[in-house]
Amino acid sequence: MERDVRPRRQGVNAEGKGGRMPRMGSGESKRSGVYTLLSVILLLLGMALMMWAARTQAGMYDEVTFLGVGRYLWHTGDFDIQHVRFHPPLMYYVNSLFLELGPGRWDLGLDSQGHFTYFAGRGYLYRGGQSPDAVLLLARYPFILLFVLLGAILFHWSRSVHGPAGGVLTLALYVFSPTVLAHGGLVGNDFLLAFFFTGTLFALWKATRRGGFGWWLLVGLLWGGTLLSKATGMVLWGVIPVLVGWAWWLGRKGAWPRPLTFREGIGGTVLAGTVAVVTVMAGYGFHGVYAFSPLYRPHRGIDRVVGWMGPRVRTAVYRWVERPVPGYRYVTMLFRQFGHVSGGHEAYLLGRRSTQGWWYFFPVVMSIKVPVPTLLLWAWGLGRSLWLGVRAGISHRRRVWGWIVWWGLPVVAVCGPAMWGRANMGIRLILPVFPFLFLFAGGVLHGTELRSRRSFVTWALVAMTCVSVLRQAPHYVSYVNELWGGAEAGWRYVGDSNYDWGQSLKELQAFLRSQGIDEVYLAYFGGELPEMRGIRYRPLPCHPVRGIVVVSTTYLQGLYLDDPRCYAWLKDFKPLARVGYTLWVYDTRRP
Repeated sequence: MERDVRPRRQGVNAEGKGGRMPRMGSGESKRSGVYTLLSVILLLLGMALMMWAARTQAGMYDEVTFLGVGRYLWHTGDFDIQHVRFHPPLMYYVNSLFLELGPGRWDLGLDSQGHFTYFAGRGYLYRGGQSPDAVLLLARYPFILLFVLLGAILFHWSRSVHGPAGGVLTLALYVFSPTVLAHGGLVGNDFLLAFFFTGTLFALWKATRRGGFGWWLLVGLLWGGTLLSKATGMVLWGVIPVLVGWAWWLGRKGAWPRPLTFREGIGGTVLAGTVAVVTVMAGYGFHGVYAFSPLYRPHRGIDRVVGWMGPRVRTAVYRWVERPVPGYRYVTMLFRQFGHVSGGHEAYLLGRRSTQGWWYFFPVVMSIKVPVPTLLLWAWGLGRSLWLGVRAGISHRRRVWGWIVWWGLPVVAVCGPAMWGRANMGIRLILPVFPFLFLFAGGVLHGTELRSRRSFVTWALVAMTCVSVLRQAPHYVSYVNELWGGAEAGWRYVGDSNYDWGQSLKELQAFLRSQGIDEVYLAYFGGELPEMRGIRYRPLPCHPVRGIVVVSTTYLQGLYLDDPRCYAWLKDFKPLARVGYTLWVYDTRRP
Protein backbone atom coordinates (compact mmCIF):
# COMPACT_ATOMS: atom_id res chain seq x y z
CA MET A 1 0.00 0.00 0.00
CA GLU A 2 1.49 3.33 -1.06
CA ARG A 3 1.94 6.09 1.44
CA ASP A 4 -0.26 9.16 0.90
CA VAL A 5 2.17 12.03 0.32
CA ARG A 6 -0.40 14.66 -0.60
CA PRO A 7 0.05 17.81 1.50
CA ARG A 8 -2.49 18.32 4.23
CA ARG A 9 -3.88 21.70 5.18
CA GLN A 10 -2.46 22.66 8.57
CA GLY A 11 -4.22 24.76 11.20
CA VAL A 12 -2.66 28.03 12.20
CA ASN A 13 -2.23 26.99 15.79
CA ALA A 14 -3.94 24.79 18.32
CA GLU A 15 -4.95 27.94 20.15
CA GLY A 16 -5.01 30.27 17.17
CA LYS A 17 -7.97 32.05 15.67
CA GLY A 18 -9.76 29.68 13.36
CA GLY A 19 -6.90 27.19 13.66
CA ARG A 20 -7.40 23.46 13.84
CA MET A 21 -5.10 20.80 15.16
CA PRO A 22 -3.43 18.95 12.30
CA ARG A 23 -4.27 15.29 12.10
CA MET A 24 -1.69 13.10 13.73
CA GLY A 25 -0.26 10.08 12.01
CA SER A 26 -0.13 6.74 13.75
CA GLY A 27 3.51 7.23 14.83
CA GLU A 28 2.87 10.67 16.25
CA SER A 29 -0.26 9.44 17.99
CA LYS A 30 1.72 6.62 19.64
CA ARG A 31 4.38 9.06 20.83
CA SER A 32 1.69 11.31 22.27
CA GLY A 33 0.28 8.33 24.13
CA VAL A 34 3.72 7.52 25.51
CA TYR A 35 4.17 11.06 26.83
CA THR A 36 0.73 10.98 28.45
CA LEU A 37 1.49 7.60 30.02
CA LEU A 38 4.79 8.93 31.37
CA SER A 39 3.00 11.90 32.92
CA VAL A 40 0.46 9.63 34.62
CA ILE A 41 3.23 7.38 35.97
CA LEU A 42 5.11 10.39 37.32
CA LEU A 43 2.03 11.77 39.06
CA LEU A 44 1.25 8.40 40.63
CA LEU A 45 4.86 8.16 41.80
CA GLY A 46 4.61 11.64 43.30
CA MET A 47 1.44 10.65 45.13
CA ALA A 48 3.19 7.55 46.51
CA LEU A 49 6.16 9.61 47.75
CA MET A 50 3.84 12.12 49.37
CA MET A 51 1.69 9.44 50.99
CA TRP A 52 4.85 7.85 52.37
CA ALA A 53 5.65 11.07 54.18
CA ALA A 54 2.03 11.68 55.21
CA ARG A 55 1.87 8.28 56.93
CA THR A 56 5.24 8.49 58.69
CA GLN A 57 5.54 12.14 59.72
CA ALA A 58 3.87 13.48 62.87
CA GLY A 59 1.72 16.60 62.90
CA MET A 60 3.99 19.58 62.35
CA TYR A 61 3.91 22.86 64.21
CA ASP A 62 1.62 24.89 61.96
CA GLU A 63 -0.51 21.88 61.07
CA VAL A 64 -1.70 21.44 64.63
CA THR A 65 -2.73 25.10 64.80
CA PHE A 66 -4.64 24.96 61.48
CA LEU A 67 -6.27 21.53 61.72
CA GLY A 68 -10.08 21.52 61.66
CA VAL A 69 -10.54 25.28 61.98
CA GLY A 70 -12.73 25.22 58.89
CA ARG A 71 -15.29 23.07 60.71
CA TYR A 72 -15.62 25.70 63.40
CA LEU A 73 -16.09 28.43 60.78
CA TRP A 74 -18.73 26.44 58.90
CA HIS A 75 -20.79 25.68 61.96
CA THR A 76 -20.54 29.02 63.77
CA GLY A 77 -19.79 31.71 61.21
CA ASP A 78 -17.51 33.20 63.86
CA PHE A 79 -14.57 34.81 62.06
CA ASP A 80 -13.43 36.74 65.10
CA ILE A 81 -10.79 34.16 66.12
CA GLN A 82 -7.01 34.42 66.14
CA HIS A 83 -6.57 32.03 63.21
CA VAL A 84 -8.62 34.17 60.81
CA ARG A 85 -7.06 37.39 62.03
CA PHE A 86 -3.67 36.26 60.70
CA HIS A 87 -4.57 34.07 57.70
CA PRO A 88 -7.38 33.96 55.12
CA PRO A 89 -9.85 31.12 55.67
CA LEU A 90 -9.54 28.99 52.51
CA MET A 91 -6.80 26.78 53.93
CA TYR A 92 -9.00 26.00 56.93
CA TYR A 93 -11.87 24.98 54.68
CA VAL A 94 -9.68 22.71 52.56
CA ASN A 95 -8.12 20.80 55.47
CA SER A 96 -11.58 20.27 57.00
CA LEU A 97 -13.24 18.78 53.90
CA PHE A 98 -12.76 15.12 54.89
CA LEU A 99 -12.68 15.82 58.62
CA GLU A 100 -16.31 16.92 58.37
CA LEU A 101 -17.14 13.36 57.29
CA GLY A 102 -15.48 11.85 60.36
CA PRO A 103 -17.13 10.90 63.65
CA GLY A 104 -15.74 13.78 65.71
CA ARG A 105 -17.80 16.84 66.60
CA TRP A 106 -17.11 20.24 65.06
CA ASP A 107 -16.42 21.87 68.46
CA LEU A 108 -13.40 19.75 69.41
CA GLY A 109 -11.15 22.81 69.10
CA LEU A 110 -12.84 24.50 72.07
CA ASP A 111 -11.36 24.38 75.55
CA SER A 112 -13.32 23.77 78.75
CA GLN A 113 -14.30 27.46 78.89
CA GLY A 114 -15.66 27.38 75.34
CA HIS A 115 -12.77 29.37 73.84
CA PHE A 116 -11.26 28.39 70.50
CA THR A 117 -7.63 27.58 71.32
CA TYR A 118 -4.53 28.38 69.28
CA PHE A 119 -3.60 24.69 69.02
CA ALA A 120 -7.18 23.81 68.10
CA GLY A 121 -6.02 20.82 66.07
CA ARG A 122 -5.10 18.93 69.22
CA GLY A 123 -8.79 18.53 69.96
CA TYR A 124 -9.39 16.90 66.59
CA LEU A 125 -6.25 14.76 66.91
CA TYR A 126 -6.85 13.35 70.37
CA ARG A 127 -10.57 13.71 71.18
CA GLY A 128 -12.28 12.88 67.89
CA GLY A 129 -12.67 9.14 68.32
CA GLN A 130 -10.03 8.34 65.67
CA SER A 131 -6.30 7.79 65.86
CA PRO A 132 -4.17 10.92 65.38
CA ASP A 133 -2.65 9.34 62.26
CA ALA A 134 -6.09 8.87 60.67
CA VAL A 135 -7.05 12.48 61.43
CA LEU A 136 -3.83 13.78 59.92
CA LEU A 137 -4.34 11.75 56.76
CA LEU A 138 -7.91 12.99 56.36
CA ALA A 139 -6.70 16.58 56.69
CA ARG A 140 -3.77 16.07 54.32
CA TYR A 141 -5.63 14.23 51.54
CA PRO A 142 -7.12 17.36 49.86
CA PHE A 143 -3.67 18.93 49.50
CA ILE A 144 -2.28 15.74 47.94
CA LEU A 145 -5.10 15.83 45.37
CA LEU A 146 -4.22 19.45 44.59
CA PHE A 147 -0.60 18.32 44.14
CA VAL A 148 -1.75 15.96 41.37
CA LEU A 149 -3.89 18.62 39.72
CA LEU A 150 -1.07 21.19 39.72
CA GLY A 151 1.26 18.59 38.19
CA ALA A 152 -1.22 18.02 35.37
CA ILE A 153 -1.43 21.78 34.74
CA LEU A 154 2.36 22.12 34.61
CA PHE A 155 2.69 19.19 32.20
CA HIS A 156 0.07 20.62 29.86
CA TRP A 157 1.50 24.16 30.03
CA SER A 158 5.10 23.11 29.46
CA ARG A 159 4.09 20.73 26.68
CA SER A 160 2.19 23.46 24.84
CA VAL A 161 5.31 25.67 24.89
CA HIS A 162 8.31 23.34 24.81
CA GLY A 163 6.83 20.20 23.30
CA PRO A 164 6.15 16.79 24.89
CA ALA A 165 9.73 16.19 26.05
CA GLY A 166 9.80 19.55 27.82
CA GLY A 167 6.49 18.75 29.46
CA VAL A 168 7.80 15.46 30.85
CA LEU A 169 10.96 17.19 32.10
CA THR A 170 8.96 19.91 33.91
CA LEU A 171 6.71 17.31 35.53
CA ALA A 172 9.64 15.10 36.59
CA LEU A 173 11.36 17.98 38.39
CA TYR A 174 8.07 18.95 40.04
CA VAL A 175 7.41 15.41 41.27
CA PHE A 176 10.95 15.00 42.62
CA SER A 177 11.18 18.40 44.28
CA PRO A 178 11.79 17.87 48.02
CA THR A 179 10.29 21.28 48.80
CA VAL A 180 7.09 20.47 46.92
CA LEU A 181 6.94 16.99 48.48
CA ALA A 182 7.54 18.47 51.94
CA HIS A 183 4.82 21.11 51.85
CA GLY A 184 2.46 19.79 49.18
CA GLY A 185 1.08 17.16 51.54
CA LEU A 186 0.84 19.26 54.70
CA VAL A 187 -2.05 21.11 56.27
CA GLY A 188 -0.96 24.63 55.45
CA ASN A 189 -1.37 27.57 53.12
CA ASP A 190 2.00 27.59 51.34
CA PHE A 191 1.27 24.91 48.75
CA LEU A 192 -2.34 26.06 48.50
CA LEU A 193 -1.05 29.49 47.49
CA ALA A 194 1.31 27.91 44.94
CA PHE A 195 -1.58 25.96 43.42
CA PHE A 196 -3.97 28.89 43.04
CA PHE A 197 -1.21 31.34 42.06
CA THR A 198 -0.03 29.09 39.22
CA GLY A 199 -3.58 28.14 38.24
CA THR A 200 -4.60 31.80 37.98
CA LEU A 201 -1.76 32.69 35.62
CA PHE A 202 -2.33 29.54 33.56
CA ALA A 203 -6.02 30.44 33.17
CA LEU A 204 -4.98 34.00 32.25
CA TRP A 205 -2.63 32.54 29.61
CA LYS A 206 -5.56 30.65 28.12
CA ALA A 207 -7.93 33.61 28.38
CA THR A 208 -5.63 35.95 26.44
CA ARG A 209 -4.85 33.32 23.81
CA ARG A 210 -8.34 31.88 23.32
CA GLY A 211 -10.73 34.49 24.64
CA GLY A 212 -14.20 33.80 25.92
CA PHE A 213 -16.20 34.71 28.99
CA GLY A 214 -15.61 31.32 30.63
CA TRP A 215 -11.83 31.67 30.77
CA TRP A 216 -12.00 35.17 32.25
CA LEU A 217 -14.52 33.95 34.81
CA LEU A 218 -12.14 31.10 35.73
CA VAL A 219 -9.31 33.63 36.12
CA GLY A 220 -11.45 35.56 38.60
CA LEU A 221 -12.38 32.49 40.63
CA LEU A 222 -8.78 31.28 40.86
CA TRP A 223 -7.59 34.81 41.57
CA GLY A 224 -10.02 34.95 44.48
CA GLY A 225 -8.74 31.56 45.65
CA THR A 226 -5.21 32.95 45.59
CA LEU A 227 -6.22 35.92 47.72
CA LEU A 228 -8.02 33.61 50.14
CA SER A 229 -4.94 31.38 50.47
CA LYS A 230 -2.33 33.79 51.77
CA ALA A 231 -1.55 37.50 51.91
CA THR A 232 1.26 36.97 49.34
CA GLY A 233 -1.45 36.53 46.72
CA MET A 234 -1.89 40.33 46.69
CA VAL A 235 1.01 40.56 44.20
CA LEU A 236 -1.45 39.38 41.51
CA TRP A 237 -3.02 42.85 41.54
CA GLY A 238 0.17 44.07 39.91
CA VAL A 239 1.13 40.97 37.91
CA ILE A 240 -2.16 40.36 36.07
CA PRO A 241 -2.57 43.85 34.49
CA VAL A 242 1.07 43.78 33.33
CA LEU A 243 0.67 40.35 31.72
CA VAL A 244 -2.58 41.37 30.02
CA GLY A 245 -0.82 44.45 28.62
CA TRP A 246 2.06 42.21 27.50
CA ALA A 247 -0.36 39.89 25.66
CA TRP A 248 -2.03 42.90 24.02
CA TRP A 249 1.30 44.25 22.78
CA LEU A 250 2.42 40.86 21.46
CA GLY A 251 -0.94 40.44 19.73
CA ARG A 252 -0.39 43.71 17.89
CA LYS A 253 3.00 42.43 16.73
CA GLY A 254 1.54 39.12 15.55
CA ALA A 255 3.46 37.14 18.19
CA TRP A 256 0.35 35.94 20.08
CA PRO A 257 -2.01 33.27 18.74
CA ARG A 258 -4.68 35.92 18.26
CA PRO A 259 -4.84 39.69 18.66
CA LEU A 260 -6.09 40.76 22.07
CA THR A 261 -8.06 43.97 21.72
CA PHE A 262 -7.60 46.74 24.23
CA ARG A 263 -11.30 46.59 25.06
CA GLU A 264 -11.23 42.85 25.73
CA GLY A 265 -8.08 43.15 27.86
CA ILE A 266 -9.54 45.89 30.05
CA GLY A 267 -12.98 44.30 30.22
CA GLY A 268 -11.62 40.84 31.00
CA THR A 269 -9.32 42.16 33.72
CA VAL A 270 -12.12 44.17 35.35
CA LEU A 271 -14.43 41.15 35.19
CA ALA A 272 -11.81 38.84 36.71
CA GLY A 273 -10.94 41.36 39.42
CA THR A 274 -14.58 41.82 40.34
CA VAL A 275 -15.14 38.07 40.56
CA ALA A 276 -11.99 37.80 42.71
CA VAL A 277 -13.29 40.41 45.17
CA VAL A 278 -16.68 38.72 45.39
CA THR A 279 -14.93 35.36 45.91
CA VAL A 280 -12.96 36.81 48.82
CA MET A 281 -16.14 38.14 50.39
CA ALA A 282 -17.77 34.74 49.91
CA GLY A 283 -14.82 33.15 51.68
CA TYR A 284 -15.76 35.17 54.74
CA GLY A 285 -19.43 34.26 54.36
CA PHE A 286 -20.17 37.86 53.28
CA HIS A 287 -19.77 38.59 56.96
CA GLY A 288 -19.34 42.31 57.46
CA VAL A 289 -17.64 44.23 60.24
CA TYR A 290 -18.85 47.57 61.49
CA ALA A 291 -15.55 49.22 60.71
CA PHE A 292 -16.62 52.72 61.79
CA SER A 293 -18.86 51.90 64.73
CA PRO A 294 -17.81 53.22 68.15
CA LEU A 295 -19.22 50.03 69.65
CA TYR A 296 -16.88 47.80 67.64
CA ARG A 297 -13.91 49.80 66.39
CA PRO A 298 -13.78 53.55 67.14
CA HIS A 299 -12.30 55.44 64.24
CA ARG A 300 -9.77 58.08 65.27
CA GLY A 301 -10.12 60.02 62.04
CA ILE A 302 -13.85 60.53 62.52
CA ASP A 303 -13.32 61.41 66.17
CA ARG A 304 -10.79 64.11 65.26
CA VAL A 305 -13.17 65.68 62.73
CA VAL A 306 -16.44 65.61 64.69
CA GLY A 307 -15.44 64.91 68.29
CA TRP A 308 -15.22 68.60 69.20
CA MET A 309 -18.77 69.20 67.91
CA GLY A 310 -20.35 67.34 70.78
CA PRO A 311 -21.79 63.89 71.41
CA ARG A 312 -24.98 64.48 69.40
CA VAL A 313 -23.14 65.37 66.21
CA ARG A 314 -20.66 62.54 66.75
CA THR A 315 -23.50 60.04 67.23
CA ALA A 316 -25.28 61.31 64.11
CA VAL A 317 -22.14 60.95 61.98
CA TYR A 318 -21.48 57.43 63.24
CA ARG A 319 -25.10 56.49 62.56
CA TRP A 320 -24.64 57.65 58.97
CA VAL A 321 -21.40 55.70 58.35
CA GLU A 322 -22.26 52.74 60.55
CA ARG A 323 -22.50 50.06 57.87
CA PRO A 324 -21.03 46.53 57.82
CA VAL A 325 -18.05 46.28 55.44
CA PRO A 326 -17.77 42.69 54.05
CA GLY A 327 -14.07 42.85 53.17
CA TYR A 328 -12.87 44.67 56.25
CA ARG A 329 -11.58 41.53 58.00
CA TYR A 330 -9.44 40.74 54.98
CA VAL A 331 -7.95 44.23 54.99
CA THR A 332 -7.09 44.07 58.70
CA MET A 333 -5.53 40.63 58.14
CA LEU A 334 -3.32 42.14 55.44
CA PHE A 335 -2.14 44.90 57.77
CA ARG A 336 -1.25 42.31 60.44
CA GLN A 337 0.67 40.20 57.92
CA PHE A 338 2.56 43.13 56.45
CA GLY A 339 3.37 44.33 59.94
CA HIS A 340 4.75 40.92 60.79
CA VAL A 341 6.84 40.78 57.60
CA SER A 342 8.31 44.23 58.17
CA GLY A 343 8.76 43.66 61.91
CA GLY A 344 10.77 40.47 61.55
CA HIS A 345 10.67 36.88 62.74
CA GLU A 346 13.26 34.74 64.48
CA ALA A 347 15.32 32.88 61.86
CA TYR A 348 18.43 30.73 61.53
CA LEU A 349 20.94 30.66 58.68
CA LEU A 350 24.51 29.36 58.43
CA GLY A 351 24.90 29.11 62.21
CA ARG A 352 23.53 32.58 62.95
CA ARG A 353 20.25 33.72 64.48
CA SER A 354 18.43 36.92 63.62
CA THR A 355 15.02 38.53 64.05
CA GLN A 356 15.58 41.01 61.21
CA GLY A 357 16.55 38.49 58.54
CA TRP A 358 19.03 38.69 55.68
CA TRP A 359 18.35 39.93 52.15
CA TYR A 360 20.18 36.88 50.79
CA PHE A 361 18.27 34.37 52.94
CA PHE A 362 16.14 32.84 50.18
CA PRO A 363 18.87 32.47 47.50
CA VAL A 364 21.16 30.78 50.04
CA VAL A 365 18.40 28.50 51.33
CA MET A 366 17.49 27.50 47.78
CA SER A 367 21.10 26.51 47.16
CA ILE A 368 20.85 24.31 50.28
CA LYS A 369 17.36 22.86 49.92
CA VAL A 370 17.11 22.28 46.14
CA PRO A 371 18.90 19.27 44.58
CA VAL A 372 22.05 20.35 42.76
CA PRO A 373 21.00 18.76 39.42
CA THR A 374 17.71 20.67 39.61
CA LEU A 375 19.59 23.92 40.14
CA LEU A 376 21.67 23.14 37.04
CA LEU A 377 18.56 22.40 34.98
CA TRP A 378 16.92 25.62 36.18
CA ALA A 379 19.96 27.63 35.09
CA TRP A 380 20.26 25.68 31.82
CA GLY A 381 16.58 26.10 31.00
CA LEU A 382 16.57 29.82 31.74
CA GLY A 383 19.81 30.32 29.82
CA ARG A 384 18.52 28.43 26.78
CA SER A 385 15.27 30.39 26.88
CA LEU A 386 17.20 33.67 26.82
CA TRP A 387 19.44 32.32 24.06
CA LEU A 388 16.38 31.47 21.96
CA GLY A 389 14.98 34.91 22.68
CA VAL A 390 18.14 36.57 21.37
CA ARG A 391 19.24 34.33 18.48
CA ALA A 392 15.87 33.49 16.92
CA GLY A 393 14.24 35.42 14.11
CA ILE A 394 12.22 38.49 15.01
CA SER A 395 8.81 36.78 14.91
CA HIS A 396 9.93 33.69 16.82
CA ARG A 397 11.93 35.86 19.21
CA ARG A 398 8.80 37.72 20.28
CA ARG A 399 6.96 34.44 20.86
CA VAL A 400 9.82 33.21 23.04
CA TRP A 401 9.88 36.43 25.05
CA GLY A 402 6.15 35.98 25.47
CA TRP A 403 6.57 33.04 27.83
CA ILE A 404 9.85 34.29 29.30
CA VAL A 405 8.06 37.36 30.67
CA TRP A 406 4.92 35.38 31.56
CA TRP A 407 6.91 33.00 33.77
CA GLY A 408 9.61 35.40 34.89
CA LEU A 409 7.43 38.20 36.21
CA PRO A 410 5.75 36.03 38.90
CA VAL A 411 9.18 34.91 40.11
CA VAL A 412 10.33 38.50 40.50
CA ALA A 413 7.00 39.59 42.04
CA VAL A 414 7.19 36.94 44.77
CA CYS A 415 10.94 36.88 45.45
CA GLY A 416 11.38 40.64 45.51
CA PRO A 417 9.10 41.37 48.49
CA ALA A 418 10.26 38.18 50.23
CA MET A 419 13.91 39.28 50.06
CA TRP A 420 12.95 42.79 51.15
CA GLY A 421 10.89 41.54 54.09
CA ARG A 422 12.32 40.49 57.43
CA ALA A 423 10.29 37.31 58.01
CA ASN A 424 12.78 34.63 56.94
CA MET A 425 10.69 31.72 58.21
CA GLY A 426 11.53 29.26 55.45
CA ILE A 427 11.76 28.44 51.78
CA ARG A 428 8.04 27.65 51.89
CA LEU A 429 7.35 31.41 51.71
CA ILE A 430 8.52 31.46 48.08
CA LEU A 431 6.99 28.12 47.10
CA PRO A 432 4.79 29.83 44.40
CA VAL A 433 7.90 30.51 42.28
CA PHE A 434 8.86 26.83 42.05
CA PRO A 435 6.29 25.86 39.36
CA PHE A 436 7.58 28.64 37.10
CA LEU A 437 11.18 27.56 37.58
CA PHE A 438 10.15 24.02 36.60
CA LEU A 439 8.52 25.49 33.49
CA PHE A 440 11.73 27.30 32.62
CA ALA A 441 13.69 24.07 33.12
CA GLY A 442 11.51 22.43 30.46
CA GLY A 443 13.17 24.81 27.99
CA VAL A 444 16.24 22.58 28.05
CA LEU A 445 14.33 20.22 25.75
CA HIS A 446 12.42 22.94 23.90
CA GLY A 447 11.38 21.57 20.53
CA THR A 448 13.36 18.33 20.89
CA GLU A 449 12.35 14.70 21.15
CA LEU A 450 12.46 12.71 24.36
CA ARG A 451 15.33 10.60 23.03
CA SER A 452 17.46 13.28 21.38
CA ARG A 453 21.20 13.62 22.03
CA ARG A 454 20.69 16.59 24.32
CA SER A 455 18.28 14.47 26.31
CA PHE A 456 21.03 12.15 27.53
CA VAL A 457 22.61 14.77 29.78
CA THR A 458 19.22 16.13 30.79
CA TRP A 459 17.80 12.79 31.91
CA ALA A 460 21.06 11.92 33.65
CA LEU A 461 20.59 15.07 35.77
CA VAL A 462 16.96 14.11 36.42
CA ALA A 463 18.09 10.64 37.52
CA MET A 464 20.63 12.20 39.89
CA THR A 465 17.83 14.34 41.35
CA CYS A 466 15.69 11.25 41.91
CA VAL A 467 18.52 9.44 43.69
CA SER A 468 19.26 12.46 45.88
CA VAL A 469 15.63 12.81 46.96
CA LEU A 470 15.00 9.09 47.46
CA ARG A 471 18.10 8.74 49.63
CA GLN A 472 16.56 11.12 52.18
CA ALA A 473 12.90 10.14 51.70
CA PRO A 474 10.47 10.49 53.38
CA HIS A 475 12.26 13.26 55.34
CA TYR A 476 11.55 15.94 52.75
CA VAL A 477 11.26 18.78 55.29
CA SER A 478 14.82 18.19 56.47
CA TYR A 479 16.21 17.60 52.96
CA VAL A 480 19.61 19.19 52.28
CA ASN A 481 21.52 18.57 49.07
CA GLU A 482 24.89 16.81 48.91
CA LEU A 483 26.79 20.02 48.23
CA TRP A 484 26.00 21.05 51.81
CA GLY A 485 26.57 17.64 53.34
CA GLY A 486 23.07 16.13 53.18
CA ALA A 487 20.41 16.03 55.88
CA GLU A 488 22.92 14.90 58.52
CA ALA A 489 24.71 18.26 58.29
CA GLY A 490 21.67 20.41 57.56
CA TRP A 491 21.19 21.53 61.18
CA ARG A 492 24.34 23.63 60.85
CA TYR A 493 22.81 25.80 58.11
CA VAL A 494 19.00 25.95 58.35
CA GLY A 495 16.28 25.54 60.96
CA ASP A 496 12.58 25.83 61.73
CA SER A 497 10.38 24.82 58.74
CA ASN A 498 13.50 24.42 56.60
CA TYR A 499 14.65 21.51 58.74
CA ASP A 500 12.84 20.78 62.01
CA TRP A 501 9.11 21.38 62.32
CA GLY A 502 8.33 18.67 64.84
CA GLN A 503 7.86 15.96 62.20
CA SER A 504 9.93 13.22 63.89
CA LEU A 505 7.80 12.54 66.98
CA LYS A 506 6.37 9.26 65.65
CA GLU A 507 9.86 8.02 64.85
CA LEU A 508 10.97 8.93 68.37
CA GLN A 509 8.13 6.87 69.77
CA ALA A 510 9.23 3.84 67.72
CA PHE A 511 12.90 4.37 68.67
CA LEU A 512 12.24 4.54 72.41
CA ARG A 513 10.07 1.45 72.23
CA SER A 514 12.73 -0.49 70.32
CA GLN A 515 15.41 0.52 72.83
CA GLY A 516 13.24 -0.26 75.86
CA ILE A 517 13.51 3.32 77.18
CA ASP A 518 10.62 4.13 79.50
CA GLU A 519 11.20 7.80 80.29
CA VAL A 520 13.32 10.65 78.94
CA TYR A 521 14.08 14.29 79.47
CA LEU A 522 12.53 16.01 76.47
CA ALA A 523 12.70 19.43 74.79
CA TYR A 524 10.44 19.00 71.77
CA PHE A 525 9.70 21.69 69.19
CA GLY A 526 6.37 20.88 67.57
CA GLY A 527 2.63 21.12 67.81
CA GLU A 528 1.74 17.63 69.00
CA LEU A 529 1.70 16.45 72.62
CA PRO A 530 4.38 13.77 73.18
CA GLU A 531 2.38 12.15 75.99
CA MET A 532 -0.47 11.48 73.52
CA ARG A 533 2.03 9.48 71.47
CA GLY A 534 2.82 7.31 74.47
CA ILE A 535 6.09 9.05 75.36
CA ARG A 536 6.77 9.47 79.08
CA TYR A 537 9.00 12.45 79.70
CA ARG A 538 10.12 15.22 81.99
CA PRO A 539 10.68 18.74 80.63
CA LEU A 540 14.37 19.25 79.93
CA PRO A 541 15.78 22.10 82.10
CA CYS A 542 18.56 24.45 81.06
CA HIS A 543 21.01 22.93 83.53
CA PRO A 544 22.75 19.54 83.19
CA VAL A 545 20.77 16.43 84.16
CA ARG A 546 21.64 12.73 84.25
CA GLY A 547 19.60 10.37 82.12
CA ILE A 548 18.36 9.91 78.55
CA VAL A 549 17.89 13.34 76.97
CA VAL A 550 16.01 14.09 73.73
CA VAL A 551 16.11 17.58 72.22
CA SER A 552 14.96 19.09 68.94
CA THR A 553 17.63 20.64 66.73
CA THR A 554 15.58 23.85 66.66
CA TYR A 555 16.31 24.28 70.37
CA LEU A 556 19.94 23.21 69.94
CA GLN A 557 20.21 26.10 67.48
CA GLY A 558 18.87 28.43 70.17
CA LEU A 559 15.65 29.34 68.37
CA TYR A 560 12.46 30.26 70.26
CA LEU A 561 14.14 30.12 73.68
CA ASP A 562 14.33 32.83 76.30
CA ASP A 563 18.01 31.92 76.67
CA PRO A 564 19.50 30.82 73.32
CA ARG A 565 22.31 29.01 75.17
CA CYS A 566 19.89 27.05 77.33
CA TYR A 567 21.01 23.66 76.00
CA ALA A 568 24.61 24.56 75.17
CA TRP A 569 25.74 22.19 77.93
CA LEU A 570 24.83 19.25 75.65
CA LYS A 571 27.80 20.06 73.43
CA ASP A 572 29.96 18.17 75.89
CA PHE A 573 28.15 14.94 74.96
CA LYS A 574 28.06 12.92 71.77
CA PRO A 575 24.56 12.06 70.48
CA LEU A 576 23.54 8.47 71.03
CA ALA A 577 21.19 8.63 68.02
CA ARG A 578 19.62 11.13 65.64
CA VAL A 579 15.97 10.26 65.14
CA GLY A 580 14.60 11.52 61.84
CA TYR A 581 17.61 13.86 61.65
CA THR A 582 15.85 16.38 63.92
CA LEU A 583 15.58 14.76 67.38
CA TRP A 584 18.92 14.09 69.03
CA VAL A 585 19.18 11.51 71.78
CA TYR A 586 21.90 11.80 74.46
CA ASP A 587 22.90 9.59 77.35
CA THR A 588 24.19 12.13 79.89
CA ARG A 589 24.99 9.41 82.41
CA ARG A 590 28.17 8.82 80.42
CA PRO A 591 30.94 11.41 80.13
